[in-house]
Amino acid sequence: MYTGINLKPPLFKIGPKAYLYGKEVLELAKTADRISKKYGISIIFTPQYVDIPRVAEVTDNLFVFAQHMDFLEIGVGVGSVLPEALKAAGATGTLLNHAERRINLSEIHRTIKRADEVGLATAVCADSYEEAAAIAHLNSNIIIAEPPELIGTAKSVGKWQGEFILKTVPRSLY
Repeated sequence: MYTGINLKPPLFKIGPKAYLYGKEVLELAKTADRISKKYGISIIFTPQYVDIPRVAEVTDNLFVFAQHMDFLEIGVGVGSVLPEALKAAGATGTLLNHAERRINLSEIHRTIKRADEVGLATAVCADSYEEAAAIAHLNSNIIIAEPPELIGTAKSVGKWQGEFILKTVPRSLY
């Protein structure tokens, strides 16, 4: 697990997906940055790849994460997302296994290792209790537990996450 990042609760994630880019995503990032500073909260912000450098340049308090990353080494890989390139662009971490970009556990494990090697934090999505428990053994920085049918809706995931904690976290930890 990458230890060079200081994420502390409460932690929020803003994921503009492909809805915002360029000027609009920069304005949202600046607003999120001001809120992060004012209230002392950690915010992960996941812009489009091409916006990572600009968002990183105009913000001081956000944790800029890529929307995905591949585990490849420097070399061949047209269309892949190179870990070193994300780090050089200003990313502090990467989101993995989102419902719109699923990868298997083996890939998740290899990608977490590559992220650790280059100094990027990892936030890994899980859509079931079983998947979250398996991901917990892979040493990511964050597990985002949310069933895909609730993503992008106004429905609360609080009940589901509460049940998740009761089913997967040993009682001695809470």
